[in-house]
This record gives sequence, structure tokens and C-alpha cells, in this order.
Amino acid sequence: MSQDKRVLPRHHLITYSEVKRAEDDVTVGFLIDVSTMGIRVISKQGFQPTGPVRLRIRLPATIHGAEWVELEAELLRCDKSSTPDHWESAMKMTHLDPDNQAILETAIGLYRFQN
Repeated sequence: MSQDKRVLPRHHLITYSEVKRAEDDVTVGFLIDVSTMGIRVISKQGFQPTGPVRLRIRLPATIHGAEWVELEAELLRCDKSSTPDHWESAMKMTHLDPDNQAILETAIGLYRFQN
């Protein structure tokens, strides 16, 4: 049995935000859940970078003047999704600057599903 190693819970947002590679602006998938320490992305092709990658996440609305959050993350695992013909990539953030962290925390507060 595997044990969940997350320090912070990830939150499902009320929208599947687009996730792009920052270097070439190519869409790699859509955000499933997020915390300030990690993200999970769903895609048809299976997003499996071999090292840290700069990503941009489209915000549901402009927050603090920003339409995107930019971060660096590395792949923890990529597994077949329960959604047919899709993959889920779990990623650990390796860099999130204070401005982007504040924007991300605001987005989570505004757009997460309330339990």
C-alpha cells in the first residue's frame, strides 16, 4: 500500500486551467489539482519531462493583474488516468517565486471546490 507523502493537500479548482511549457508556449495539459507545493495535470499524450520544466498555468480570471502563474516543477510520476485515453502527471514544484505564490494562493482560495 502506498502512502500519501504530501505535506499540503491539493485542491480541485472549479475549472480545468490550461498548462503550457513556458519555453515554447505549447499546451501540455490541464490542471486537475494544485497546492503551493505541487500540481497534477491531465493530458492525452502523457506529459513526462526528464528534468525540471518551467510551466505556465492560465488563471480562471485576472488576479493581481496576472492571467498566468509561472513556476518550475519536476515529474514525480505519470500514470494512466481513469478518464479513457488520458494520462495524469503528478509534479512537485521546484521553484515558485513569492509573487506567483501569492497569485496561486489567491486563485486556490477563490476557485477551489468548497467541501
